[in-house]
Amino acid sequence: MNVKVAEEFRHQCKVSRSRNPLLPVFGWELRRLLVRRVTWAITMLVFFIFCAAIWLIGPSTVVLARYFPPYGPELTSSGMSVWSLSSKIPNLLLLLFGLIPPLLNIDLVSADLRRRTHEILMATSIPSWAFLWGRYLAGLISSLGLAIVMLLAILLMAYQLTMRHGYYPSPNVGALTAIWAITVLPATILLSGLSFALGTLLPRFRPLVGACLLAGWFASAPLASSQTAILPSQLVFDPQSTVMAQSINGQYRHQLFTGVGQITDVQQVSKLQEKEYVVEQQMPDLWPWLPSKILYIGLGLTAVAIAVARFRRFSNTLATVETSQKSSLTIVLLAAEPTHAGIRDARDSTMRQSSPVILVLTSELQRLAGQHRSWVFVGLAFACFLLLTTFQQDAYRFGIGGASGPESSYVVPGSTGWGILTAIPTGILPLLGLALPFLTANLVSRDLHLRTRELFMATSIPSWAYVLGRYLAGLLISLGLALLMLVAILTVGEICYLWLGYPPPTIPAILETWAVIVLPAVIFLSGASFAIATLLPRLVNLIQVAVGAGWTFCVLYLNRPLDGSPMPSYYVWDPTGKIMSQLAEAPYWDAFYNNQAAIREVEQRTVDLWPWVGIHAAWAAGGLALVLLAALSFRRFRGLR
Repeated sequence: MNVKVAEEFRHQCKVSRSRNPLLPVFGWELRRLLVRRVTWAITMLVFFIFCAAIWLIGPSTVVLARYFPPYGPELTSSGMSVWSLSSKIPNLLLLLFGLIPPLLNIDLVSADLRRRTHEILMATSIPSWAFLWGRYLAGLISSLGLAIVMLLAILLMAYQLTMRHGYYPSPNVGALTAIWAITVLPATILLSGLSFALGTLLPRFRPLVGACLLAGWFASAPLASSQTAILPSQLVFDPQSTVMAQSINGQYRHQLFTGVGQITDVQQVSKLQEKEYVVEQQMPDLWPWLPSKILYIGLGLTAVAIAVARFRRFSNTLATVETSQKSSLTIVLLAAEPTHAGIRDARDSTMRQSSPVILVLTSELQRLAGQHRSWVFVGLAFACFLLLTTFQQDAYRFGIGGASGPESSYVVPGSTGWGILTAIPTGILPLLGLALPFLTANLVSRDLHLRTRELFMATSIPSWAYVLGRYLAGLLISLGLALLMLVAILTVGEICYLWLGYPPPTIPAILETWAVIVLPAVIFLSGASFAIATLLPRLVNLIQVAVGAGWTFCVLYLNRPLDGSPMPSYYVWDPTGKIMSQLAEAPYWDAFYNNQAAIREVEQRTVDLWPWVGIHAAWAAGGLALVLLAALSFRRFRGLR
């Protein structure tokens, strides 16, 4: 019997040695992802998010031209046609989808350090290249699977609109799939490769790497548009495909309006509309952009290859865990129950001198201040705020003069009273709001992954003090970033005033807008992310994605109707402040139309934002209420294993 078992064991060893070591790693990692409930929860969340996004933006028609105003017919394109979706997929859906691949791939290797399994895996005979490529391929398959979920949501919503409303055309599945493939797939491979490579090579800077990737993703669209002045559209570095969408829009317009003379009656508009119904469903010419998309795929795979080449199996593997736990020992040593009477008296004296909330707060702040990556993140955040504020200096550009004189272009600077109402809600605050869930959500849940939660819960620190102390530390960090934003706005405004001849920054308007819009949004987002992740620590990644996606959804889709139709009442409860800023701009526009020559005086005025203080204060109170609920509902030993 023993001889037979030994022979079977030797046979299995030969089979395992003859197999490619990449396949077992890939299979194990893929099975691990598939058996996790959070994976399927993220899949369902992504599906419903894209269904909701398409339900809101899909049915709306796109006005191509207006004839015989004000009551003449309009030339429109269906919101779910190939023409419309060729613009909506890159500019809206892909922008939202870009949040997902970094979150799925950045932690595939560095998570072993927190689980304390890195040394065990590195002690096996699995080669480093098989270990890394297997992990990456599993994460890439997961990202591509979610991209397919987005495509299914697009097709499903297109078909249901066709069935519910007969005037919507049937979706051209082939053309929509081709646009999805050439826009979404290269971006997915690029983001997956970059996030996996940087997260593997820089495990101690994983949150900083994730924040930089997301900031770069959101900044890639305006940077790509700025390159079109010096480069052909096919050579622009445009992973979001915004420049490609503009070129495709030009293709459709050229095909539609070629041979069309001056429109003189309504019948000509009707014939042109019939032609548009045919043109909008045709396949665009995508071949000119194929080489650049292949280049993006190559960049993503090259990043992974560099990470494989530079990976070291046992270099500083415990540094990130030891650094994270070092300052935590302060709380444990102070709050533990000692046996020696003298030590107990000293401990009790220290605990009486400082509140337990202050003890947890100071320990958490000392932990963050003692990490080099915290200061690197602060420097990069300030640089990003400076860059975004510089881009937002041209808040509005329009012509003045016209019929009464020569028309000239005028720019409303973003640091004036008028411009700041647009610069903060649409350009600077969205990036800060996107970073807050990733900074505050894991302040308590990380103890579960570091295996230190049992240690904390065995101390005499009350649960409410433990939760509130951690939250206050995260809130101070968030408010510090908001203060950095304010400093960046004032700095760029002064530089433009002193060196570039811009008007001086309107400091009262900047302070008022920052206090009314930014502070409540920071308190709400940090509180909501922290509270939900504290109560559901095993779903922290899902919560970060959900809060970030909800914030991005509000930034992209909540806008005041421009056609004069009544605005839904719930739009007033906009946490981003976009609706409030659009409504508050009315006095500026009225004063400008009444006296265009006094534009310099108009833009320096400070508008009254205090009527909206109650709404934004309600958002801040909601975030604090969620934190109090989490502190009261927190259980010390529930669900630790």
